[in-house]
Amino acid sequence: MCVEFAPVDATLDDLWTNKMEIGLAGPSGFFVDVHASLFDEHGEQLFRSEVFSHAPLPLGASEWRSGFKRFLEKNNIEWQYLEASYGQLDIDAGDLGGQQLRFEHDVPPLRLMVKDQNGAMKVRLIDDSGLYDEAGTAAAYSMEKPDKCKAIHWEQLIDGTHVPTPGALYVAERANYRDSVVVSGGVHCDGLKGLGVKPYLDRHQLSKLSLLQQFQSYCVWRKSRAIGPLAQVRQEQVSNKLLEQIHLQVCGSAWMNAERLYVKQNASESARARLENLVDRQPGFAIVLSRDFEPIVKDHEPVGNWFVSVATAFKLTDDDALASFALTLSFDAGGLCEESPETLAKHFALIQRTPTLLRGARLLKLLYESNGYQSRMLLEEPSWQYVS
Repeated sequence: MCVEFAPVDATLDDLWTNKMEIGLAGPSGFFVDVHASLFDEHGEQLFRSEVFSHAPLPLGASEWRSGFKRFLEKNNIEWQYLEASYGQLDIDAGDLGGQQLRFEHDVPPLRLMVKDQNGAMKVRLIDDSGLYDEAGTAAAYSMEKPDKCKAIHWEQLIDGTHVPTPGALYVAERANYRDSVVVSGGVHCDGLKGLGVKPYLDRHQLSKLSLLQQFQSYCVWRKSRAIGPLAQVRQEQVSNKLLEQIHLQVCGSAWMNAERLYVKQNASESARARLENLVDRQPGFAIVLSRDFEPIVKDHEPVGNWFVSVATAFKLTDDDALASFALTLSFDAGGLCEESPETLAKHFALIQRTPTLLRGARLLKLLYESNGYQSRMLLEEPSWQYVS
C-alpha cells in the first residue's frame, strides 16, 4: 500500500478542514481501516474514532474527502480539536502494511474557545503557556454596555462560562500572551430588534479616558474574532458606537447631530449646507471639499492626496501625516489599530487641537456614501497611504 498526500507539510488544520489531497493506492481485493486521533501537548489522547472501516483499495482523493467529511459531521469534537497539540492518522491495510501520519497543530498557548451547546454559547480558556507563576487576568464586556468591564476568575474561564444574551467580548491575558473573542449569545428579544444590539455608553466615565484609551477599546472590539449567530453584525454595531464617541469628543455634539440629520433627510441640500457651515468658521475648506470631491473621483485622481493638499492649502496643518490620520480615522479607523500607541497618542492630541480636519474628513465620507461611492475606495488607491 502507498499513501499519497499533499501538501507534504500539511498541518492539523489542513487535515481537519478537509483541505488535503489524500489517496491510498493498493491492489484491488484488499481493504483498509483508518482511525483519526487527537493528542494534547503531553501526548495524552483526547479523541480517537474510525474514519474508514474495511474500505476497498484503491481509495482516491475524492473518496477520501467525502469519507472524511462524513467523519467530521458525525463527531462533534470542536473543543478537543482546539485543545489538541497534534493529530494522527492510523492507516491499516492488513497484509499490505500500515502507516502513521502525524499533523502538528500550530496554536497559540493562550486561547479562548467557543462552543454552541444546543443554542447556548459557552466560552472556555485553554492555557498552555506554562507560566503558572504569572498571574492571569480575564474579563468580559457586555455588548449592551461595552465600556463596562466585568472581571472573571481565571479558573472559572478555564472550566467554561456561559455567554449571556445578546453577547459579550472576552479578553484573557497572561504575561505576553493575550486572546480575545466576541461571542454573540443569540436573540435577546422578540422581533427585528432582537437581531441587533443597542450599546449604551457611559459618556461621563468615557470622558475620563484619553482618546487613545478609547480607541484601544474600539480596536479590541473591532479586531477580535467574532463567533455565534449575528456576531459580525453586532460586533460592528458596538465598534461603531465606540468610534462614534471618539468623533463626538473631537467634532462636537452639534456636528454629530448634523451628521444624523444629513443621513435622516437622505442628503438633502439644507442638511448638506448645515454640515458645510459647521466644518469651520471659515467656509472655504468645506466648500472646496463639497464642490470638487466628485470631479476628483471621476478623473481618477488620488483623493487621499487631494484631501491632504487642500488641508495644507487652507493652512489647517503643515503635517501631511496628521491630515492623512484624520482621513483614515473617518474612512477606515480599523486600519489604524496596528499603529504604535506613541504614534496614535501624538495624532489624537493634535487632532483634538485641529477638529476642523476631522470634520472635513467626515464631511468627505458622508458625501462619498450619499453619492453611491464606496468610501473604502480611497484606501485602494496605491498613491495614497497613511504615513506616521
